[in-house]
Amino acid sequence: MATTSARRATATFAISDFSYGVTAPLFGCSCCGLVQAVATGNLVDEYSDLDDPAYLATWRARVRQAESLVSFAQRFVRTGTHLDVGAAYGALVAVAAARGFDTTGIDPSVPMTEEARRRGLPVLTGTLPDIRVAGPYDLVTAVDVLEHIADPMGLLRTIHAITRPQRVMLLATPDVESLAAKLLGHRWWHYRVAHVSYFSQVTLARALRESGFTLEAIVCPTWYLPLGYLTVRGFSYLPGLRHVKRLPAALDRVTVSLNLMDSLLVVCRRAG
Repeated sequence: MATTSARRATATFAISDFSYGVTAPLFGCSCCGLVQAVATGNLVDEYSDLDDPAYLATWRARVRQAESLVSFAQRFVRTGTHLDVGAAYGALVAVAAARGFDTTGIDPSVPMTEEARRRGLPVLTGTLPDIRVAGPYDLVTAVDVLEHIADPMGLLRTIHAITRPQRVMLLATPDVESLAAKLLGHRWWHYRVAHVSYFSQVTLARALRESGFTLEAIVCPTWYLPLGYLTVRGFSYLPGLRHVKRLPAALDRVTVSLNLMDSLLVVCRRAG
């Protein structure tokens, strides 16, 4: 289990950061099994000034990822009102809008949301709950968000409150009980300063049930990443290549699919 002292700097909260294996001390709840970091300070403050040019440079691959996620969601809800929580620069918002959803995004980062709006995307600066996004929504997405939240149950209950009855939420989050997590130990790539809550299939299903959702589907998603971006992060595990930070730009024009079976993609429906 990762217990390395956290380096609290905004840069380590970037989506593209790969200081793997660096977290605050982690503890597992003896009652529910949820693994959480000892978080200090206001996490929203860490994200409000966050910009991530390296992530933005991978826009084409992020859109391909969003297309995969929206396609999965559309197995359960074809169209309607949509909110993307943790929208960053708005890739998923852009795809959902192109697929016919009446879509809005929200994210705490001022630079990211300003860039999204410059691109003509309806992404608000803020966090839930927010009166501007009170719903009800036919689809709420929260992709790689739950692990960043010190009170994940509070977020799930807020999403439940703004989801239309019998409509759905899609979320993705790392699986702390995955084989990759167990094999890599503290060097698992999801052990990062920015991640403070870690779920397994069992604890996630329980959290969804207790927040008023009925589980519809749970799978290990495929991710789409630029080849150069992925290779540099792979090099961080090899002592002789850890110093390599950039590769030829042509490699980032190649998008590859990858499923390491260590994330959970869930669709659940609001009861009632």
